[in-house]
Amino acid sequence: MAYLVPPILHLIATPLLLTWLGAETYGVWLILSSLLAIVSLADLGMAAATTLLIARLRRANRHESVLRLASSSWCLYAFFSTFLFLTSFILMPTVLKILRVPPAQLEELRVILPLFSLTLCFQFLNAVPDSVMRGFQRYDLESSIRALVQTFVMGGICLTVFLGGSLNDIVLTHVSVVLLGCIVSIAMASQLLGGMRWLRFRVHRSDLHRLFKLGIFAWVQSLGGAIFNQADKFVVTLLMGPAALPFYNACLQLAQLSSSFLSKTLGFLFPKFAATPADGSQRLRLFNKAMLISTVAACALNIPIFLGAEVILTNWLGLDLPPNLTYVLMILALANALASTGIVPSYLMFGTGNFHISAFFALASGSAITLCAFLLIPPLGLLGVALARLAFLPFSLVSRVIIYHRAFGQWSWLRGFLQLAPVFAGFLLPAAFIIWWPGGASAPPWYFLAAMVTTASIALTFGFCRFFYKY
Repeated sequence: MAYLVPPILHLIATPLLLTWLGAETYGVWLILSSLLAIVSLADLGMAAATTLLIARLRRANRHESVLRLASSSWCLYAFFSTFLFLTSFILMPTVLKILRVPPAQLEELRVILPLFSLTLCFQFLNAVPDSVMRGFQRYDLESSIRALVQTFVMGGICLTVFLGGSLNDIVLTHVSVVLLGCIVSIAMASQLLGGMRWLRFRVHRSDLHRLFKLGIFAWVQSLGGAIFNQADKFVVTLLMGPAALPFYNACLQLAQLSSSFLSKTLGFLFPKFAATPADGSQRLRLFNKAMLISTVAACALNIPIFLGAEVILTNWLGLDLPPNLTYVLMILALANALASTGIVPSYLMFGTGNFHISAFFALASGSAITLCAFLLIPPLGLLGVALARLAFLPFSLVSRVIIYHRAFGQWSWLRGFLQLAPVFAGFLLPAAFIIWWPGGASAPPWYFLAAMVTTASIALTFGFCRFFYKY
């Protein structure tokens, strides 16, 4: 529930910021936000490796080893954050110029770019206490702090813009909230670790080896995830300009609500799989139940968006919308429902230490989406980048089969198809309804609700069938 609050605030704030700032200025801010989102790539996968190792050491009741590992991770992050600050300070003006930020806004941002670099560093350092809290399976603390920070960031930005603030004022508000959140996270992690000793700058060679051994594959996984979630935004900016980005981002933001919510909500499965014995049926039962929940939830959250795309966009943004934006949102809803069914297999690989498998396929999927976006945007515009989001499907299918084999020792292509089939089946009815009913998604409310309930029932039935037959 904590992770559900910030996306809802983003959805509420999007039409307001789009109206107050204008499409181009808001697009520039979205570019900065995307750069903040990919800052985690600089850690070489240390966050996921820290979470996994702390979960294992806690299972073995080795508290001193936990402290030593946290200290090593903190020292590495301090080094990386210094490098990140210097790099972003030097290269950020060039990056923004490449991304077609208008000269007037680029000149305005030059004054505040050092503070933006500090925001990157604070957000980057915050990954260490977050990893500690996840390793201790204290997702109540980690998610609540993160949700509060994002809530205050969005609220502060809206207030700043409403009072007439500029992009510089927005960045200043953001860095203040992120710094406060980092301090609170460090304090909470210190309570779990029994003091502040872990903040000493000490790197232990054995911990360094283990962190990099696991972390390099987690980094490739994070790189693939960043490409999957952010690269198409930069492609839109490069090929269509910042003014087109807010409309695509609005659709993507709404469609990704389910996948981001499920990803964060089911995040406890990572250390849970790590702490579950490999032998026996406990891991398989946990996997089956989690797949059932994620599949049904993905259908239930995305089918209403698919069915009511036109009504949602018209009443939400309230502006002159680009052509085919309704179809963009519909395709993104289907793509993210399919992507949501891959969350549990990904956490299964993390928990069993097989980062390399998930990492390779995440990188391949993200690269395929980016390449297809470059090819499809020139002829199709925003519709092309939405269709590019489906390019991950072949890689997702193969990865599911390999993951199931590595975790449970069984080869079967049918299991890969069965993990995707309920989503396709669940979307068939609303697709037929939109084609059959004159006006498509602008149908009367009672028809909309009847189709939504029927489709949710189909998805639920398929989910229980999958669970009953254990794939």
